[in-house]
Amino acid sequence: MVCLLRIIAEGDEMNENNKFVRLLKELYPNTLIKKIVYVICIVTILLLLLTSNLVSVWTYRLLKPELQHNLSVLTGAVATKTSYILHQNTQYLLKLMNNETLLSDAVQYLDSAGSEAQNVGREQIISGLTEEKMGEGQPGAICSTRNAILIVDWKYAFSKDSLVGCSELIFKSPWYSKLSDDMQQTGGYEENGRRKRIYSPVFSSDSVLDTEEFISMAMLNCTQGHDFLFILIEPFDDFRQLFQDFLDADISDFCLIGNEEKILFQNQEESYFGQMESGMLNTLFVDDQYAVNLLETNGHTVIGTRISYQAEQLKLFISLPNKKLLQPYRTFSRLIMIILFVFSIFLIGAVIAILNHSLNNLRKLSVQMQNVRGGMMCVSKNISGRDEIGMLADTFYEMMDQIEANIKKIKEQEQKEKRVEYSLLLSQIDPHFIYNTLNTITYLAELNRPKDITIINESLTSMLRDRLKMTKLQIYDSLDNEKKQLLSYITIQQYLCNSELSLEFHISSECENILYPKNVLQPLVENSILHGILLHRDENNVLFPGHIEICIYSDRDKIITKIRDNGIGMDQEQIKEYFGDIPAGTQEQHSDTQQHIGIYNIRMRLDYLYGEMFCIWAVPCPDCGLEIILEFPPQIPVL
Repeated sequence: MVCLLRIIAEGDEMNENNKFVRLLKELYPNTLIKKIVYVICIVTILLLLLTSNLVSVWTYRLLKPELQHNLSVLTGAVATKTSYILHQNTQYLLKLMNNETLLSDAVQYLDSAGSEAQNVGREQIISGLTEEKMGEGQPGAICSTRNAILIVDWKYAFSKDSLVGCSELIFKSPWYSKLSDDMQQTGGYEENGRRKRIYSPVFSSDSVLDTEEFISMAMLNCTQGHDFLFILIEPFDDFRQLFQDFLDADISDFCLIGNEEKILFQNQEESYFGQMESGMLNTLFVDDQYAVNLLETNGHTVIGTRISYQAEQLKLFISLPNKKLLQPYRTFSRLIMIILFVFSIFLIGAVIAILNHSLNNLRKLSVQMQNVRGGMMCVSKNISGRDEIGMLADTFYEMMDQIEANIKKIKEQEQKEKRVEYSLLLSQIDPHFIYNTLNTITYLAELNRPKDITIINESLTSMLRDRLKMTKLQIYDSLDNEKKQLLSYITIQQYLCNSELSLEFHISSECENILYPKNVLQPLVENSILHGILLHRDENNVLFPGHIEICIYSDRDKIITKIRDNGIGMDQEQIKEYFGDIPAGTQEQHSDTQQHIGIYNIRMRLDYLYGEMFCIWAVPCPDCGLEIILEFPPQIPVL
């Protein structure tokens, strides 16, 4: 690395244009301070990196038995609570399956098919599917709610009205399709003679069917020549309140595993359970209920426990990265690292302070020269003395004063030229507008309409008073003032168009308080009137009523202005002629026709204000007319 820096430092002048090369040259250890600081920093960083790794390893090895024990205890507690709900679910279904009255009502319902008594029997069956709630309102109790659906001979379903949505989700699910095949083949029993109890995956909430998240368990009773399938419906919130203990311990990867190692519920989208091999799973889930087994694999601590009887085949899986096991003890590790870091900083600071005592002035002068080289022309004159370094600093300061004075003069001259040119652009609009306004006043005078002339004069006076602000280079104004001036202009133009002209103004709420470039809207509206609305006449040369709509809103850090009229519109060649790029310095060739003065001035003024961050274009309206679109950033630049 040092050899590379030396080669770059001694390279030719072509390397001066490479920023990366210049940065490496700045880092080259060509001073005593840099060399010493580099050595200390490298040694310190290596020491900190080595220590940080060792601290984590030592802490984990020291606390590993205690951490894993705490995790196992937590898992066992959650498993015990969950098993309580599972036991109550089984007892609830067994109670329904052994309800002779309920089964007899179901058989009688099937025998009375097609009769009026069948409807009455259905209500009796549904009333027999009683809801069960436990723990509600009891502090510290495990709360659970159970309902059931009865399916007879796999065709007739009985459930409360509130469970209709849940029933539809169950009947459409792949779980139910596999359930019906499995249960009918075995008669609802396992090979060892135990009654099958099959849990479903968690059903998500459905706003269309008005269902909350729930889980189901199915048991089959074949008696009296019929198949009675009982499906339990339980809100999954009953389980979530138990799993909250994991979340409180910052454990996010846990799963509820069912028959054939199928995931019934997983808390996060991708669980480490999917990476477990079948051999590990066999070791993790032993036959003993509540036995908590722990394995370490690929930097993870995984725990598995069986939370139900063999018939239910329900298991709980937890995975936690080893790094997370140390999370409660990170304060201890951080404290050690902070002590080492503070000691390292103190050591580096002490060495630098000793070196600065003898080389302080030279270092400051070197830093100031590097800042000037980087474009920072403001230099603090804090170096003095009668030695060679002091004399060099005095000469450098005198040179910088002279350079700063020259730069200030150049900037002032450029600013004056820019303001003069901007004022000229504004003045180019005034004769065109005043000329049209005076023609309108003359026209009204010929019609002997003094009141209308007074209205026009007041509007013209308001606009000229606003123009005085621009002579003082008030470049921006509020949209409210711009709207008032534009309404004054429309008032004048309404007389010219025999009141067949209207203006509609829409300003979005986020744009109400922004500053807007002055006198930009009026030339664009004038363009819409002169080249669109005034030319829109019928076969009898009667002017169509003109309408102009202005919309100003914000979109993606841009201020969008749209001016739409219902004039004759423009074809693509005309749009290109009016709104295409007009090269600078070509204004004279259009001054006689006055076709491009307004658009040209707007383009040039906005170019001064925003550079390349603005654009203006036009598109034909679908029916008739033209839409002019102006886009520029909301930030107000400084002229």
